Amino acid sequence: MDIMRSKSVERLSFSLTVATFFTSTSWTLYGLQLNDYYIMVPNTPGIFTSLIRFVLFWWFGAVIPNKPSYKLIQI
Repeated sequence: MDIMRSKSVERLSFSLTVATFFTSTSWTLYGLQLNDYYIMVPNTPGIFTSLIRFVLFWWFGAVIPNKPSYKLIQI
């Protein structure tokens, strides 16, 4: 809801969204291949939430914000 109010996707991680989508999709397809609901059911919501996050990235702006929200470690 905070993303909808602020109309900013700064708090979402695009790389985490992509990784969640591919991981959930691969496990769900594996569960379909084995016809195993114990694998399919827990991973299906990950696909849907990732798709919702992709829509939020598309709707509210750039994938990469202007500046990172973290400090780089100085070595």
